[in-house]
Amino acid sequence: MSYHNPYTPPRKSATFDDHTLAEIRRAAATGIYDIRGAGTKRKVPHFDDLLFLGASISRYPLEGYREKCDTTVVLGSRHAKKPITLKTPITIAGMSFGALSGNAKEALGRGATLAGTSTTTGDGGMTDEERGHSQTLVYQYLPSRYGMNPKDLRRADAIEVVVGQGAKPGGGGMLLGQKISDRVANMRNLPKGIDQRSACRHPDWTGPDDLEIKIMELREITDWEKPIYVKVGGARPYYDTALAVKAGADVVVLDGMQGGTAATQDVFIENVGMPTLACIRPAVQALQDLGMHRKVQLIISGGIRSGADVAKALALGADAVAIGTAALVALGDNDPKWEEEYQGPRRYHDAGPGARKPARPDCGRPTSCQLSEGHDAGSADDRARLWQESSAQPGTGGPVRADDGSGRHGPDPARRHQLVSGQGRLLIFRPGRKARPMHASSKCL
Repeated sequence: MSYHNPYTPPRKSATFDDHTLAEIRRAAATGIYDIRGAGTKRKVPHFDDLLFLGASISRYPLEGYREKCDTTVVLGSRHAKKPITLKTPITIAGMSFGALSGNAKEALGRGATLAGTSTTTGDGGMTDEERGHSQTLVYQYLPSRYGMNPKDLRRADAIEVVVGQGAKPGGGGMLLGQKISDRVANMRNLPKGIDQRSACRHPDWTGPDDLEIKIMELREITDWEKPIYVKVGGARPYYDTALAVKAGADVVVLDGMQGGTAATQDVFIENVGMPTLACIRPAVQALQDLGMHRKVQLIISGGIRSGADVAKALALGADAVAIGTAALVALGDNDPKWEEEYQGPRRYHDAGPGARKPARPDCGRPTSCQLSEGHDAGSADDRARLWQESSAQPGTGGPVRADDGSGRHGPDPARRHQLVSGQGRLLIFRPGRKARPMHASSKCL
C-alpha cells in the first residue's frame, strides 16, 4: 500500500505580496514610478471604527415631527464682512477644471446650489460655467497661481489658501499631459499636451508669519468681504491648525490621507500623511486651547462617504465636511454602465482567433489604431502594412518595427508572419527614449 505525504502549499510573504512583486517588476521594466489619482488604498483607521450610542432613558431622542435638528452652518464669521451661510454642512472640495471637465464642474455647481452648500474651484483658476452655476463658490489660491487674478478673487464668495493636500502633504500638484487641452493650456499659460507639475509651496512666503501677511493682502484685495480659509494636509494637525489661526484664518480645512488627488506618485500617496480620523481631535484640541473652537470653523475632508461619516466628524468637533471622490462617484465617475461609451469609437483589436474586443479610447499615447491613421490595426492587412512602413507615422516620433520577443527587431521576413498573424509585437520608438513594446493585438501602451 503506497503512502503519499500531505502537500503543504507554499506560504506567501506578507512583506513581498503579489502587489509588491508586480510593482517591483513594473518599476524595473519601465524605470519610472507609478502615478495615479485618488487617495490611499491601504487600510487605515476610519469612521467605520466608531459607533454612535443611541438614545434611551439617559439621552432622550428628538421627536422628528415637532423638534427640528438645524444643519445650518456659518463659515467665516471671525473677520469677514460677508460670511457664508450653508444650509447643510457638506461642501464640495476643490477639484480643478483641468482634472475634471467643464461639464463636471458645472454639474457640481448646480448640485451644490440645489443642496444649499458651496463648491470649490480647485487648481487652475475659475471658469465662467462654474461661477455662473454656483450660488456659493470658494476660490482656491494655490502655490502654482495658475489662472489667479484679482478679478476672480473678488468674484468668489470665499478664498481658500491651499498649503497642503491630504493625498500628498508637502507635495505639489500634477496634471498629466493628456488633460492639458487648448483651454486648460491657455488658462494656465502652459504648453498643450505636456505633463504639468506645480510647486510644492507658495513662491512668496515660507512660514506662518508670511502667511499672515498673505492673508492680509487677500483681505485688502477683497475689501475684507470674503472669508479666508487655510487648507492643510494631515501631517501635524495640532500645530498646523494653531498656526493657521494665528495667521488670521477664518476657517481651517484639514484634509486626511484618504482625500483624493488628480495625480501623484503612488509611493507618496501610500506613505505620507495621517488618516482623516486621526487628524480631527488634535485640530479640535488646538482650537479649544486657543479659545477659538466654533469661532474659527473647522472643515474636515478625506474619505467622507456617507451621512454617518459626516455625523461622526461633526460629533468629534468639526463644523462641516468636504467631499470630493464621493461627489464624482455620484456624477457617474467609473460607473460600469458607461463602460461601452468609454471604450470610444468602434475600432477593434483582435483578441485571438475569432474573437474581438473594443479598443481603449485615445489616452494621448500612440496606439496601433493611431499608427494606421484611424484604421483598425488589429486586422492582418493593417499589421502587414505597418510592417512595410519604416518611416515614422504622425504622432509616434519614430519608426514602427516588429519584434518576436527575442529582443531582435527589424525587417526580417522570417518574422513577418508573426506580426501579421498577431503573434509579434509593435515597437514604438521615440527620440531619446527606450523602445516600448506593445503586442499587436493589445490595448494602448
